[in-house]
Amino acid sequence: MSLQKNWGNVHLTALGAILLSTLT
Repeated sequence: MSLQKNWGNVHLTALGAILLSTLT
């Protein structure tokens, strides 16, 4: 369960980084 939660956070961070890159 912990691993799944960690992966979710990683995906969210990656999505945020991609969004920031697209905006810039």
